[in-house]
Amino acid sequence: MPEQESAQNQTITELTTQVRELSAQVKKLRRRLVYASLYEWLKFFIIVVPSIYFLWRFWPQLEQMSKTWSMIQQNAASMGNPSSPEQQQALDKLKSQYPQLFK
Repeated sequence: MPEQESAQNQTITELTTQVRELSAQVKKLRRRLVYASLYEWLKFFIIVVPSIYFLWRFWPQLEQMSKTWSMIQQNAASMGNPSSPEQQQALDKLKSQYPQLFK
């Protein structure tokens, strides 16, 4: 009977040491998970916050650039036809302003 109690005590001490080791490993894993989630949030804010600031700060310039680009496309579409009257008028105006270029 005393041998059985000493065996139980030995297994209990072994189990408690294993539980302590496992709890230490669980703490390490939880810490790693917390750091990983913080790292992911940090990456998210590094990308999103400057993008929002850029859009907020430069929105008028982006609108102006968009308007200018649409005007360029409209002018290119109207000048696309080589026989268009607008193109001929522009060419005549250039010839009258700079006759030395068209000799």
